[in-house]
Amino acid sequence: MNKWKSYCLGIGICLLLIAVFSICAFHDRIYMWSLGDISDRYLQAMNAYRKHDYNEARNRFVPLASIDSASYVQYLLGDMYYRGLGGNKDYEKAFALFEKSGKAGNTNACNNMAFMYAYGYGVSENLSKARKYFQYAAQQGNAQAQLGLGNLYRLGLGVARDYREAIQWYRRSASHGDSDAMNNLGYMFFNGFGVSPDVSTALFWFRKSAAVGNPVAQYNIGVAYSLGRGVEMDLSVCASWLEKSALQGNAPAQYNLGRMYYWGKGVVRDSAKAMLWYRAAAGQGHVKAAESFIRIEENIQAEELDSVFFLDMQVRR
Repeated sequence: MNKWKSYCLGIGICLLLIAVFSICAFHDRIYMWSLGDISDRYLQAMNAYRKHDYNEARNRFVPLASIDSASYVQYLLGDMYYRGLGGNKDYEKAFALFEKSGKAGNTNACNNMAFMYAYGYGVSENLSKARKYFQYAAQQGNAQAQLGLGNLYRLGLGVARDYREAIQWYRRSASHGDSDAMNNLGYMFFNGFGVSPDVSTALFWFRKSAAVGNPVAQYNIGVAYSLGRGVEMDLSVCASWLEKSALQGNAPAQYNLGRMYYWGKGVVRDSAKAMLWYRAAAGQGHVKAAESFIRIEENIQAEELDSVFFLDMQVRR
């Protein structure tokens, strides 16, 4: 009798283990089955996403993102949490989804993980891990990761500073059409970082980037005209490039365009327009713009010297 009980117990344990193993092995299929028509769910979610109905899209993506093989959905939902589309920002949820998607080989997710490690968004700052994920995605041809890796080498973050290595990664990214990489190449050539200074080549890259609407490159072309570097100095042309950039929300462009209107440099002097651009830049946290705005409101001269007008060039991080 005891042998029979032991035999039955053994069979029971074996059946239980088989059941547990089966559930673990096929849980993804079981879960997918429980959702019903996956294709229809996906199409509805993507339709909402394309229509910018992000609240609806987020709600529809959530159950789909639990499917192990749904790496693209995980990436999209993570991006929505990261940017606060369809609800509040949630960096921790975003990172968890990027990590899940990245393990399946999604290079966009790996790039975003690297960025979050680099700046400590939703996870403790870890430059070593940032470099690791940028490197992986960059070697797979991800243009944004190539840009990010170039930035690490330019700034010496998590790696030894190496301008030449930075340029190589910027070139790879630019070859994929990344306008920020094009702008950064211009910045490196303009300032002679890792190469001999070459303003003509710098302007080539700035113009190539600006042609696809990059606001930082537009600003940098304006800087070149304000300095007369590689082009004839022309503050009116400078103002037109700054305006292109300012209209896209570039705070330094907005601030400097405000200065130009305040002092009548390259444009007809117009205090109202100066205030408008100072206010726009201040709204984005530009400290000098906020100070200038307050000084004008209090009937104090905005700046001490109207003869000093020098713009700092920008690089996209």
